[in-house]
Amino acid sequence: MIYLRKVRLTASIVFLFTLIVVVCLLDSRAASAASGPLVPSITDVEGDYDSAIRETTPRSDGKYHIDTPATINRLLELNVTTYGYLLDSYRGTEDWESLRLEFMPAAQAAGIKVWVYLTPPSEGMSLPYGGNYTEWVKQIATLANAYPNLQAWVIDDFTANLSTFPAANMIALQNYAHTINPQLALFVIAYYEQATSSFANTYKNAIDGIIYPNAERTHLNLSSYIDTLYNNMHPYNIPIYIAPYGTFSNYTSMKSAETIEAEMDIALAKQALGKLQGIIVYCTPKLTTPETWLMPNDPHFMPTDQDWFYEFTNDELTIPWATHNTATGANSTVQQTATVTAPTDSSIAFDAYSYAPKGYNYGSDGNIARISYPGNTPGAAGIYGELSQTVSVTDGANSSVTFKVKDDYTGGTSGYIFKQLLVDGVVAWQEDVAGQNGNWETVTVNLSPYLTGKSTAKIQLRLKNAAAVLYFKVAASWDDIVATGFKVANPYFDGDTGWTKSQSTTANANSFNINWPWGKTSLAGAAGSKVKTATISPASQYKLDLKVRDDYVFAVPGYHFMQVLVDGVLVWERDVSEGSADWQTVSLDLTSKLTGKSTAAITFRVYEKGAVNNFGVNTEWAITSTTGFTLNEGTFTSAFGTSDTWVYSKNPTLSISYPAGVASSNGSQGGVNMGVAVTPGLGNKTLDFQVRDDYNSASYPGYHFAQVVVDGVVVWERDVAGGTTAWQSVHLDLTSALAGKLTANIMFRVYDKAGVAWFPVNVDYTNIVASGFTLNNPTFRSTGGWTYSDNNAANLGPYTTEIVTQGPGMVLLQMLVDGQVVWSQDASRLSASPWARYKVDTSPYTVGKSSVEVKFRMYFTQAVSGMGEIIRIDNLAVTGMTMQNLSFEDTTGWTSTFTDQNVTTGYGGPKRGIRVFDIVQALYQ
Repeated sequence: MIYLRKVRLTASIVFLFTLIVVVCLLDSRAASAASGPLVPSITDVEGDYDSAIRETTPRSDGKYHIDTPATINRLLELNVTTYGYLLDSYRGTEDWESLRLEFMPAAQAAGIKVWVYLTPPSEGMSLPYGGNYTEWVKQIATLANAYPNLQAWVIDDFTANLSTFPAANMIALQNYAHTINPQLALFVIAYYEQATSSFANTYKNAIDGIIYPNAERTHLNLSSYIDTLYNNMHPYNIPIYIAPYGTFSNYTSMKSAETIEAEMDIALAKQALGKLQGIIVYCTPKLTTPETWLMPNDPHFMPTDQDWFYEFTNDELTIPWATHNTATGANSTVQQTATVTAPTDSSIAFDAYSYAPKGYNYGSDGNIARISYPGNTPGAAGIYGELSQTVSVTDGANSSVTFKVKDDYTGGTSGYIFKQLLVDGVVAWQEDVAGQNGNWETVTVNLSPYLTGKSTAKIQLRLKNAAAVLYFKVAASWDDIVATGFKVANPYFDGDTGWTKSQSTTANANSFNINWPWGKTSLAGAAGSKVKTATISPASQYKLDLKVRDDYVFAVPGYHFMQVLVDGVLVWERDVSEGSADWQTVSLDLTSKLTGKSTAAITFRVYEKGAVNNFGVNTEWAITSTTGFTLNEGTFTSAFGTSDTWVYSKNPTLSISYPAGVASSNGSQGGVNMGVAVTPGLGNKTLDFQVRDDYNSASYPGYHFAQVVVDGVVVWERDVAGGTTAWQSVHLDLTSALAGKLTANIMFRVYDKAGVAWFPVNVDYTNIVASGFTLNNPTFRSTGGWTYSDNNAANLGPYTTEIVTQGPGMVLLQMLVDGQVVWSQDASRLSASPWARYKVDTSPYTVGKSSVEVKFRMYFTQAVSGMGEIIRIDNLAVTGMTMQNLSFEDTTGWTSTFTDQNVTTGYGGPKRGIRVFDIVQALYQ
């Protein structure tokens, strides 16, 4: 029935209704539905379709013709009374010639009736007459005159091509056919969703019956489907024939022999009630010995013996073409209990294959790592964008890595930008972006020269300028990292977890944000300032270049101003209410301000010229270059009238200060907030750091407290009134605080449990080391209102490094251990011919356990109404565990479940083709 092939229609569909007069003369017909008054009622059909046996050597035309004697003999053994002869679009004219000259006389002599199947435009049209259906009916009707056992012609996938076959045209075709052979019937393939009452009413005088292919994976809905079809067709006297799938329709409708038997039992019962007029099995396997097994990487599209038999999970975790209303969360699984032998060193590797035809890219590229260089941007040699991770090495002497990589530059200009893999800063692999085709390639690199003897190493994915460029727009992507001999966190880039993003740039580049929140009152003169020290060299000119922007797009002037000052003197300002959120390039000639000086204070600030009640703004600053001087990291200060003032500076140490002579209130705080990306399963989550303060007295306890807070919960604190200024080492176990989380927030802060009138203090945090999670995006927060975030110099520059999270695809293949998802991949991105191998580190989920449940699952992230997809897995390799039947030779050790019969798992079973043949043969006796 359906063949998932993409066919390019090279000629228009031609209906040559040359005998239009005949149409008018013969348009009188019986009141009941039929294409003509002399078309007989065809009942009690015991039929089979296609899967003809072919000759084993080509004839003089170079084609493998149908072996008519062998096919006829096998049909007689099968006890069929009717055979559907397919004129498939991908063959030439040889099958039509074989039908006329060989098959029809042999079938008539054997007492077998024949229906001739034509393929529609959606499948490519049958030869030799293609879309000239007037010629087809002429030739078929003429052939039926010579061989009365030719009862009907059939149009495959008719309801998927209704625009090609309007009812009026079909009536005209049959009228013409009946001028040659008044008894020739027309049947059409009609799928459940389209075989409606409206369809029946429209085509009641054009067709003589529908053939319903039940493509669903089980028989659970079949009885109700037949009843519905009968209710739709019977009022218009349209007969129904059913086509159970005796073999696999191009991977989409894989059923066990026992399921086919159940379907035929239901069909025979419905036939006894008069709701069906017969059965025509889709491709009963006719050559079943020797048994053929389609193994991974089999070069043949189909087994030659027509028994399309796949091993257990080669046809496991599948979904048929005609999926009906599958809900979000629907899934099918196979699972077994594994005995754990090495809890701290376990893994599962497997081959995976996804059949997703072109156009079914549900998740596009899914989640990937991407490093890009913009167009129209000059860049120096040596600059780069990078993703890196420190990995644990388990077997450096036998280590390797496999990954997917691609870039979108298809030009031939070479020698400028390279994709690279580095280990501890040493290039282990590189490839010029020039000359690529934009497709994914799989790369394997031997890492033993770089990892032997090491327990940890830094793995770096990099896009780098080998030479200076003026214009070279390119984006490179990485995905699906498979590590051998070391462990990688988040190898499929499902979020930022585990990876550090960085870009190289000049040392004097810097970017930062200064923000004022909505809903907070300020006074005139309030300011948030980033103060940098300029170290000045002798020069004839001093320049400062920067880019600025803000997110306030309304015209309310006179309040917030972005300003630059040199030693307290205003040299530039911009009102944030200018009404644009675009970047503005600012170039300042500071020659007159810096000449003759060795140092100067340059202040970048947002200043209040008028008090505000509710006027939030976010400002962004990017210092792109300096001429004649360099700028240090600098410090951030906030001034907020009579309220408290917190100061934050960032060097290798986080410093949080409270000044003298400024009152605070209970709950006042200043802190650095960091985002947390938790690495699932990697043991305990710990945080180590050192802390000190400069208050050396034990007097006045209960006011300022140094604290660490996780998602608003204080997990550690120290009163600054501890009487010492020495560094204190702190070790925190955050396993319970981060349990079940993928993201969190950690804040290093100083908090006032009571208000102070005069209590200056400086608190330093340094040597912050996270284990089992990563810290990123430090942002200063204070109750004074001003917030400051330091976008480190490494995050500026022309390169953009990102992990692109497009969300899950429509269908996922997942591995679960004890109910936890440990690996997940969009089905549309699994390799399809050849198979791809994946390896999953399961040790985080087997630690401390003697047994675990291992499960493979096909999972739907959203509802679908119709889709074709198959996922196949095979050839498991297990370390640290014992499992049965790793190549799925049968069902031993595995159990299957499904939430929706449309996604039930499939299993061919031993000698499935023989069993199907025997079942059909017995039921047709």
